[in-house]
Amino acid sequence: MEKRLLLFDIDSTLISTVGAGIEALKRVIERRHGVQDDLHDIEIAGRTDSGIVMAILRKYHIDPSKENVSVFLDEYLTYLAELLPKLHGHVLPGMLEILTRMKAKPDRVLGLLTGNLERGAKLKLTRYGLWDFFEFGAC
Repeated sequence: MEKRLLLFDIDSTLISTVGAGIEALKRVIERRHGVQDDLHDIEIAGRTDSGIVMAILRKYHIDPSKENVSVFLDEYLTYLAELLPKLHGHVLPGMLEILTRMKAKPDRVLGLLTGNLERGAKLKLTRYGLWDFFEFGAC
């Protein structure tokens, strides 16, 4: 049987976290630099988490080395895990029905195509009951 791969983004496609990711980034900046940054000058939509962090590090004149990015992202994920249960995010209208219908078809494979780190994607999708809809690895 030939299978069809259906790829989904996470933020603003499957779910709304009502800004949990941006708030987590802001908290890392505030803790590390003692400033409240609204991130108005950092392009976020459509970027990878790593790319966003590299832009933030450059803004604060910090070398965007692998180590610096990794440390920032670890802290970001800690704040994200704290914020997701506190904010009133939700699955976007119709998405649960679409995923349920598509997952039931044996010729469909549901996957993710996102800029989220895998750990961040898992935090978000687990919070809203969507993680188990998706298959990971080679098709």
